This record gives sequence, C-alpha cells and structure tokens, in this order.
Amino acid sequence: MIIINEEFFFLIPRLGTADKDYQYQGFMYIILLITGAWYFFREDKGNEVSFNKMIISLLLIVLAGVINSYFQGQPIIFGLSAARGYFLILFYFIFMAKNIERQKLFKLIIITGVLLSLINNIQYIFFGKLNIFYFFRETERAGQLRFILGGFFITFSSFLALGEYLIAKKKIYLVAFIYMVATVIIQGQTRATIGGIIVATSLLLVLSKKINFSKAVLIGIPLFALSIWILPVIQSTFFSNLYKLTKYEITQQEGGVRIRLDTYDYYLRELMSSPIIGRGIWNVAFRENNPEDMKYKSIYISDIGISSLLFRFGLIGAIWLIMLFSKVYKLAFLNIKRLRENVHYGLIGYFIFIISIMPTINRLTHHRSIIYLALVLALFSQLNNSDQADQGA
Repeated sequence: MIIINEEFFFLIPRLGTADKDYQYQGFMYIILLITGAWYFFREDKGNEVSFNKMIISLLLIVLAGVINSYFQGQPIIFGLSAARGYFLILFYFIFMAKNIERQKLFKLIIITGVLLSLINNIQYIFFGKLNIFYFFRETERAGQLRFILGGFFITFSSFLALGEYLIAKKKIYLVAFIYMVATVIIQGQTRATIGGIIVATSLLLVLSKKINFSKAVLIGIPLFALSIWILPVIQSTFFSNLYKLTKYEITQQEGGVRIRLDTYDYYLRELMSSPIIGRGIWNVAFRENNPEDMKYKSIYISDIGISSLLFRFGLIGAIWLIMLFSKVYKLAFLNIKRLRENVHYGLIGYFIFIISIMPTINRLTHHRSIIYLALVLALFSQLNNSDQADQGA
C-alpha cells in the first residue's frame, strides 16, 4: 500500500497519456473502499488502546472544513475532492485489523529504502545520460544538482534502521541508516529535512543512552580539533555553499526565507478572519473567492508546513494536533527522559522528525504521507495492546 501510495516511486510509468494522467494513488481509495469494512466487522475490543477517536475526530473536522468552504461559495463536490487525501487516515483501521509482524515489516521497509537510495544514486551520477525514473523534478541549489524521488520514504526507512540498530546493536542497520541519510542530505538538500534528521537522531541517541555528557566531551573535543584541521577543505564543498546561501537568505530575508515570510503573512492574515474554525478546505480547480489558491503570486500553502492545518481548521485543528501528540507521548514515555520498553525507537524518531520540520513542511497529514501516520499509530496501538496482554497473563 505504501509503494502504491508513492506511485511505485515513479519507476513504473503512469496509466494514460499526457492529456489524461491517471495516478496510481487513485487505487488507494479503491483499496480503502473494499477493505475498510474489515475493522467494522471485527469482534469488539473496546478495552484495547487505540486511536479510534482521534481518527474519527479528524474526519469530522475535515467534513466541517468542507462545509465551511461550501458556505463561502465552493460546491460540496469540490470540497470533498480537495479533502480526499485526509480519508487515507482510515488505513489505520485496516492496519489494526491485522496483527502486524513488526520485525518483518521493518526489514522489508529498510531493504526497500536502501535499494531506492541506490537507484537514486545511480540516477544522480548519470543524470542526463540515463533515465531510470520516468518522472523528474530536478532543481539546483548552491550550484549543485538537486534531485531525489521517494525522499520521505527513505527518511522514514532510515529512522527504522536506526531504531533497529539501537535495539539489536547490529552494525548493518547503522550502515543502512548512514547510507540513506547521506542520500537524503546530498541529493535532497532540503534544509528543514537536514535539521530534522539532526534533531531526531540526536534525541534518539540521548533517549537510548548512547550519548551522555562525558561521552559528548570525549567525542566533541577530537571532532572540534578535526574540524579546525579540515576547515579549508570544507569551505570549498557544497555544504559550505549551502551554509553561505542559508546565512544570506536569513540575514537579507531573500530567496526561500523571503517567500516563506510572505506566505506566512498572507495565510495567517486570512486565518485571523476566522480563527476558531479556519478558512475551510479549498480545491485548486475552484478559482472564485478561493483564499487558499495564491499560486499566481508564487504563494503556496505547502510552504507553511503544519500551519496549513490551522489555516483550514483554525483553533479546532490546533486542539486536535495537541491531543494527538499528547496521546502519543503518554503511550511512548514513562517520563520525559525514559521510553516505555515496548516502544520502538524508529517510531519515536518519526514523530520527532515530523515535529522538527513542521514549521515549513507538513509530513503529518499531507496526502502522500498520511498513510505513514496511519501505520505508526496502528503500531503504537498494537505494541501497547500486546504489552497489556503480557501483563495480564
């Protein structure tokens, strides 16, 4: 299901022609319709830990957003079409209908992530001479080619690999993690993603007690000395150019920083006109009185990260988001410094990464990545349910 949702990573051409491009993600809604009844016909297990109420409440909020935009002039059919991505969260119920073999699933995802990284590397090295992917979205940053497909899947896979390493101590998982992260950083070059990976990795190492103050001193001093020695080399690399570009954009408020400041300014001003229920969900195909579609001014709602949820659903959306993270925290942590024994580090890494990049990138409820949320919530539920069963036994 994840691979279908990711358009087979653009390795298999889509159906149709250039005029009528049929995306494979459309099959997800058919799968959801056919298999969605599984959960509802299962034996009632009301005492189990679940995110049922969180899922249903999100869908109610989404429907309220559709109705909200209807009263502002957008036909219901346009609103439902624009909101369809949110309904993929219902895969949570499908995942919950089966006891997931976590270990086997994670190995498959990690192997797939490594293979996808390798294919991306080959395409990157022979760019313009060899076409492996049929779809291209190449750009340039700091004078370097910027190209990666399936980047979020690779990132998700890398955190699962890190989680497996922290538990099993097998170096093969550490190698896989480093390789996939290097691919995402070098080829993706997304600054928010790089920062999110650093934050999530650091916190996972602290939570797993791989790093403490004494280790930080023992490792930090040699690294600092080494950095002074190789500084002249680093200054001529892409990372130096990326740093200079970032510094320039922040200090001069130009480039990507300027665009995001303008985007935040517009959408937050629009939100203030309806702060409680937000501005609703709008379809890009509906042009009349559409406060969300500002592409003619180079302003895109995707540039404000999770704030898009607040723009569409207002304070109600913010409350849902806080409740979601609060429930995950209660299920994952015994206290602020200690995870529950049954919680996988990779799943925690997913949430830390998502929160780290939220100001500029929404990978929580985006239609391409919401299925990962459904899977992670199902795994959290099953891990806690199995732990309760063991304690009961």
